[in-house]
Amino acid sequence: MERQRVRRNCRRCLGYRARARICVDAAAPSPDQLRAALKQWNPDVPVALAAPGLSPHGQGRAFDFQVERDGQVIAGAAMASATRQWDAAGWTQKLHAAVIKAGPHFAGPLDSPYEPWHYSYAPKTTTPNEAP
Repeated sequence: MERQRVRRNCRRCLGYRARARICVDAAAPSPDQLRAALKQWNPDVPVALAAPGLSPHGQGRAFDFQVERDGQVIAGAAMASATRQWDAAGWTQKLHAAVIKAGPHFAGPLDSPYEPWHYSYAPKTTTPNEAP
């Protein structure tokens, strides 16, 4: 039972290659085994994951926008539908225009992986002699 749970968790969190390398050989992988597998893991497609609190999103340095209409998301942060929901519908251009009007603090959208909803945020830094 424990072995099945570990396999399921590895498949969901680390991807198939990591699951095969770690979980087939160990019912409860050690931290060193997990660390080694993560360092070797090279997914076939880009993975849009980040460590909570340590990523630019967690530090308020990046934002993912979405478009809602009447409480329904019509252009969200799903890589599979970026072209259809964002580009074809014109939201990529509209968001970019709005971000440019907001000032020079934003950069984007993200090119690789393609995320038309993702913008980095870099506020102007002040020197000690300069007022904010």
